[in-house]
Amino acid sequence: MKKIMLLSLALASLILLVSCGKKNDEIMSVINGVSVYNNSAVPQDTTFNYEFIEDGIIPFTDGENNNERNFKEPSGVIEDSDKNIYVAGSDVGKIFKFSSDYKFISSFGGIGIGPGEFEGGPSSLTYYRNRLLAPCWRTTSTNVYDTDGKFINKIPPGVHAGFSGQLTFNDEMFMNTEFRKADDTEVILTASIALLDSNFANVSKVIFSKDTRTSMRIFRVSDMYVRYAAGKDILYVGDISEDSYKIFGYDKNYNKVMEIRKKYRSEVEQDSTAVVYMFNTDNLGGSFYRKYKTPAKNRTLHYKSINHMFVDANDRLWVVSPTKNKKDQEGLFVDIFEKGIYLNTIHIPFYKDKDFSFVYSSMFLRNGKLFYVDADNQCIKVYRYEETKARN
Repeated sequence: MKKIMLLSLALASLILLVSCGKKNDEIMSVINGVSVYNNSAVPQDTTFNYEFIEDGIIPFTDGENNNERNFKEPSGVIEDSDKNIYVAGSDVGKIFKFSSDYKFISSFGGIGIGPGEFEGGPSSLTYYRNRLLAPCWRTTSTNVYDTDGKFINKIPPGVHAGFSGQLTFNDEMFMNTEFRKADDTEVILTASIALLDSNFANVSKVIFSKDTRTSMRIFRVSDMYVRYAAGKDILYVGDISEDSYKIFGYDKNYNKVMEIRKKYRSEVEQDSTAVVYMFNTDNLGGSFYRKYKTPAKNRTLHYKSINHMFVDANDRLWVVSPTKNKKDQEGLFVDIFEKGIYLNTIHIPFYKDKDFSFVYSSMFLRNGKLFYVDADNQCIKVYRYEETKARN
């Protein structure tokens, strides 16, 4: 009897192992040399989670009328190799430098047309080989500084920076570029992920490109942005889709080697809060408007599947989707992927619904830390994140 029980247990264990292996095999298939992961809505590990531990605070102001120190509406946060922290102040056109223990050091830039100044303000911020790159949201040109704030040069607006900004991968610089052209009465916007040359002045290779055509010269805001993120060995690019995650992975030779798929339950955006980008009738410029104030007021608009993407210090991909992140909900829901597999959805409890945006992110992952822009409390809160489950 004892032998039968032991044999039954061994057989059950073998079946369990085979079933788990089969489940992963069913998710992943190889098509034309590309590993395609068809994830279901059911996560692989429902016990996986991160714990967030507050590590520090960077207030927007020092309580004084100090233009050199004070900022609002930060659009980017980065760290350099010495763990100094830089904050992009989009409203004041400056970059603010802080020490690793969150003490103010200096600021540089400013609004204007002089060297190192912004006609608008920095839309994002990137650190690369002791250089800081900050594209201007108004002119799409990019200011380049050293880590002490000395202005080096300006990347000309011939390389138009999109709102997803720049990032580094494989020790090279990438940029979300944007190009617009007229198409009869409409506009076609080409959003690309491009490798820049060593001078950051020209595109040396386009990795991914997507054309989107307006209707009534109007774009749904999320139609305009291709999101991307850099892992240790894979560059992830999120396609624009209403019905699924379509995330492409490129290796260090910039060949597509991975495609992550996951069904997406599309939601109709509420008309009272829907924002669109409407082009001018006589040129390729435009502005953001509430949908109900435009000719598209009677159109049905859907949330797109990917709002933002990040890669954490454990080389896991974080995907922020609008479906679970709508108004009047507590916190932020993030889908976590590991090596193409949908691991679990985690909940970031301190994130406020009003901070959810299709343009700027209120969250930045940098070297094992999460920087959260807490607009209500006028500060940037810094968290460490730790896995709460011991995994096999």
